[in-house]
Amino acid sequence: MTTNYTNDAGLTTPPIGPKPVQPLNFDSNAFNGSEVGAPVFTPVTLPYSFDIFFTPRDFATPYVQSWNLNLEHEVVQNVAAQLGYVGSKGTKLVRLRDANQALVDGSRPNPNYGFMDEFATISGSTYHALQATLRLRNWHGLAGFTGYTWSKSLDDASDGIDFNSSTVALPQDSNNLKAEHGPSNFDTRQRFTAAFTYQFPRLAGPRKLSEGWQLNTIITAQSGRPVPIVSELDTSGNSYPEPANSHQRPNLVPGINPVVSNWESAPDSIGYLNASAFTQPLYPTGDAPSFGNLGRNAIFGPNFGTSTSRSRRIRRLRSGSTSSSEPSSSISSITLTLPCQTSS
Repeated sequence: MTTNYTNDAGLTTPPIGPKPVQPLNFDSNAFNGSEVGAPVFTPVTLPYSFDIFFTPRDFATPYVQSWNLNLEHEVVQNVAAQLGYVGSKGTKLVRLRDANQALVDGSRPNPNYGFMDEFATISGSTYHALQATLRLRNWHGLAGFTGYTWSKSLDDASDGIDFNSSTVALPQDSNNLKAEHGPSNFDTRQRFTAAFTYQFPRLAGPRKLSEGWQLNTIITAQSGRPVPIVSELDTSGNSYPEPANSHQRPNLVPGINPVVSNWESAPDSIGYLNASAFTQPLYPTGDAPSFGNLGRNAIFGPNFGTSTSRSRRIRRLRSGSTSSSEPSSSISSITLTLPCQTSS
């Protein structure tokens, strides 16, 4: 016997169709023997209340279009600069929505089912970036590159089938998907990376100890990514289940910075978000659900950066090959918290 207790059983145990595999009612008293002769499982009768997962018949194939333009110039010998534009557009991308979104009173448009997970190709994305790169090759003992990217990534759902409430794959209002268009969860507006190797000239002292030393350094710095925010209390309706399905966003209070200006990173106690900048939407007084006015991914987290340096010595063997040695205390890593970004 196969029983579908979940709403994501898919094609193996479809809960709808000509031969549906539907859940059964479970009687714990019959199971433990307190009700002798009673059936443990009984069929579910109309109207059903269980959730289902489905895909539309016209499920399209998602696709992405990409383009780029790059200009490269040799500044001086062994030093080259590159400037480029990179763009992409995702079309008919997948996302989840509740096709049977609850009304204010908690009832469903289709009373035969509860949550109707629709997995459909109804999302899109865009990405635009300006990329600058400087490459060095054995320039006065220095080799490596620096890269800077200024970009923006927008979409309707960064993860089409993520059930984690914090990343909010489900929309606040399944009947208004346009309100979900905003920065991607991974949207990083600015990023700087530098990686260099410096070959030291021969130092004073014995030859075996004074030559072959290198310093390797990697530096990264980037702007903060969006902080998905949902309300702990869902007030989009007056009865369970609520229209927002626990994905209701708060209202943003005008004129108040949502980021605390003097915030401190852990383990300090001054938090990043300013609670007074957000208010809980009021319960609806009519037939229209109550949704927050905060846009999806409208608040960005703090900027940050890292720096790692490593020194090592290259030794040339008699066979012509080389080997390297690294002092055990030569690695240092520093994480920097940079000025915060407070708007999208």
